[in-house]
Amino acid sequence: MFAEQGYDGATLRQIAAKAGLTTGALFKHATDKRDLVHLIFSEEVDALTDMALASPRSYQTFVEKILSISEHYYRLFASDPVLSRILLSEMLVETPGLHLERSLSIRQRLLQGLESLILQAQSTGELNPSVIPAKVALQIFFLYAASLRYWLNASDRPEWRKGLQEYKQCLELQVFGLVSR
Repeated sequence: MFAEQGYDGATLRQIAAKAGLTTGALFKHATDKRDLVHLIFSEEVDALTDMALASPRSYQTFVEKILSISEHYYRLFASDPVLSRILLSEMLVETPGLHLERSLSIRQRLLQGLESLILQAQSTGELNPSVIPAKVALQIFFLYAASLRYWLNASDRPEWRKGLQEYKQCLELQVFGLVSR
């Protein structure tokens, strides 16, 4: 229903009817449409996050490790841009619901994974040891989220390789800075 009518066009009543449920039965599974989006995508994004966080290799540079994580998401979101736009739009709004906590825990796991990579890069001298890993992880996450949305909305048929390349250029700028050496 979301893909056919858009997020705003689809009603919970229509969604319940299509699923063979009463509206009351649907409300036992989700408090509102946003909560339903969290329910629909949480399992897939949770599993994808596990795979993504396991993908960096020790021989990769810090930027390559971040890109190896990000590639999983770019591929997923390129596979269904319409639903991905809805997911990314609604997952950023944190209204109470039955499934918000799971979505937040997925994001927290991703941030912790980024922090771990930052600590590793600091220990090898690849990154400045005086920066706070949690703040750098947030910066990288914010850049990723903005880059992903920008790429996804730039085309009806976004190509994941192109999106990842654009993100790489922004990430390198963020990591290596604007100051001449």
